[in-house]
Amino acid sequence: MATKDIEEGEIIVSVPEKYLMTHRSLSKVYYGTDHSLNSHQLLALHVALQRRLGPRSSWRPYIDMLPVDFDTVAVTFEERLGVLLPRCVQGL
Repeated sequence: MATKDIEEGEIIVSVPEKYLMTHRSLSKVYYGTDHSLNSHQLLALHVALQRRLGPRSSWRPYIDMLPVDFDTVAVTFEERLGVLLPRCVQGL
């Protein structure tokens, strides 16, 4: 709950790039910038490898909060927003 009005365009959360799991950041970690894995494959690879590292992983707090398995769709949104998704995700 906000404790004050939030102005349009106001930054309410800022996360340094080194703490983000993105296609760009993970591409640099695993392959440089030239590889054939899409964003989802690269994220799955990273999460699986970090989970396997266990306590040695710097991502441990994040990995530990992820479900081990699930039987629901990870994200739901209005259909009209689907066009904003990357092409590799549209229609999944």
